[in-house]
Amino acid sequence: MATFYTDDRTRPYWRDKKYADDYKWLEKQKAIRGKEISLGSMTKDEQLLLIATGSDAEPGERWLFDRRSRKLTFQYGSTRRCRGSTSPR
Repeated sequence: MATFYTDDRTRPYWRDKKYADDYKWLEKQKAIRGKEISLGSMTKDEQLLLIATGSDAEPGERWLFDRRSRKLTFQYGSTRRCRGSTSPR
């Protein structure tokens, strides 16, 4: 899939064009633009990915990315409440 190198930030070197295209698409999304993106768990068919994003101002968020529909859905983050949560912060 890719080799990741880390210096001041993590940089992927893609071996799979489809994943490279997905990553470029993710980088352009307003909700996560400018944040570091890490790929996490995925379904067996590789269509749903749990990705992590973060920056110096946002230490961590998790998103569900549907590769087929190109839909990005917020799951939870360290500075925002979980989806559907009614508990106070």
